[in-house]
Amino acid sequence: MIITLVVVASGLYAGEGDTSQREPGIKLELIWEAEIPEGVQKVVFLDEKGYNVFSVQCEDPEGALRDKRVLMVEGGRLRYCEGEGMRLVREVELRGGHIAISKNGRNIVTIEGLERDTMKEGGYIDKPAVLRLYRWDGEELGEVEISPGGWEYIDLYPLGNDRTVLMHLAGGEGLYNGIEVLVRHGERLEEEITDLESSWVVDYAESGERALVVLRNRYMVVIDGEGREESRYICPRPFRGGYLSPRGNYIAEVTAGKYVMIYDRGGRLIAEHHVQGPGNYYAAFSPDEKYLCVTPGFRKIYFFETQTGKLIWEYTYPDDRPSFFPGDVAPEGEFTFMVFTPSKEESKWIRVFDKGGKVVGKLGPLDFSGYSLPVRYVGQVQQLFVRLPSRMFLYRLDGIGGE
Repeated sequence: MIITLVVVASGLYAGEGDTSQREPGIKLELIWEAEIPEGVQKVVFLDEKGYNVFSVQCEDPEGALRDKRVLMVEGGRLRYCEGEGMRLVREVELRGGHIAISKNGRNIVTIEGLERDTMKEGGYIDKPAVLRLYRWDGEELGEVEISPGGWEYIDLYPLGNDRTVLMHLAGGEGLYNGIEVLVRHGERLEEEITDLESSWVVDYAESGERALVVLRNRYMVVIDGEGREESRYICPRPFRGGYLSPRGNYIAEVTAGKYVMIYDRGGRLIAEHHVQGPGNYYAAFSPDEKYLCVTPGFRKIYFFETQTGKLIWEYTYPDDRPSFFPGDVAPEGEFTFMVFTPSKEESKWIRVFDKGGKVVGKLGPLDFSGYSLPVRYVGQVQQLFVRLPSRMFLYRLDGIGGE
């Protein structure tokens, strides 16, 4: 099956039935698709070492995509499938629910024994629970007993380095926040002493090398892969959101007043840009960390060079109400894949921008509601992964050409 992405000279697309304005565009070949079984909550493509194919730590994405080694989470079970037909090769039963998988696919964390107190606004009952850290293949690496009483929310962030888990705790309807850093020593996870009360996790690096934390609504703190503080800085404007680059070398912070602030990992301000647009802000770094794409969600897209903070290009859609969300940015900024919802439509499209900010193609419509959907591009093999709720697809990018 060949799907051709089309370009229009004006930058806007003609109607689906109108081909008079179409020019040669990027051509995508659908090379594989598979059904996602009902009940599966998470899907991760893995290489032979247990790293997510789309993470910066995957050394052989071509081989991994060819082998189709996929980890699926269904309830408390890990299902391992391989090959074109997604043949089930193994199942592993986890102890506990509340499952989180690291960005790089390497680690899984569960908590067993959590029980909510329905008489006290849904907070957790004060009884022992056990947090466990697993390797991607289901081997248990370590555990620790925790006391969840008094907390209403527990968010887990396994850093994917086989040893460290950040646990964000919130109570009092969000009034109380704190982070516990758990580091594995042998078969035990032990809490590290840190100054991270009244804080929450903003983001962490794909590589597991760093995490970004907001401390006391004032400081931005960069911690290393074992929870030790590397740097902290004070942003001159109230924090609204933030992103850490794949290896943790750059920070993109969105602040009050519609500013995007770009910092290095030491807290040095590289650049600030006053940007426009209603709604929340979303961002994606290229895997080589050289470029940053930011959108407020509506109409506007901004594309920066990370090291200098220079604005390379920006794009404004003329309609009032379309939505943009970053799907992925290719290495060297060669392409940017944006998830696009036209006005008054629930279906989504993928729009592709070149390095100069010109629209070079679109793919869709995709039957998916909600804010965004997983779109990942592997530059080494020029393949685009798209996951819908019940199906997943791999496309090969064949470059510029006609239909």
